Amino acid sequence: MFGLAGRTAHVRIETRARNAVTLLWPDAAQTRVRKGSIGPGPNAMRFGPHALRLLRAALATGIDARPSRDAGSYLCNYLSWRAIEAAGTDDDLRLASFVHIPPLARGGAAPRRAARGLRWKSWSMPARRCCWKMVVLARQAARDS
Repeated sequence: MFGLAGRTAHVRIETRARNAVTLLWPDAAQTRVRKGSIGPGPNAMRFGPHALRLLRAALATGIDARPSRDAGSYLCNYLSWRAIEAAGTDDDLRLASFVHIPPLARGGAAPRRAARGLRWKSWSMPARRCCWKMVVLARQAARDS
């Protein structure tokens, strides 16, 4: 999964998800919940050692990529939690990862917090490398089971 990290100027490879959810506005039932847990279970779950392999694949492209322990407090963290959960219980889904990318420069003007030198065209190689690495790791996991 890929998401936008609007407040950072580097690529973040998420390494864990927290069992926490924050709603910033009322839900469909007009209920405003400030904080809670996604469900019963531990306080956090890790993506696994493949996250560091994904980080190395991203770094190999020359971009500024770093591991992250905080997938956010809303949708990205929730998706990460559910993906880790599914990868642990679903035989068809062996691996899951979440990569946050910063705002990218378009044309001549870069957003204030855009990653230095990272443009739409230059992002395609790190994204492809990360996706390919996940394919390779999933095939290895399938062979090992």
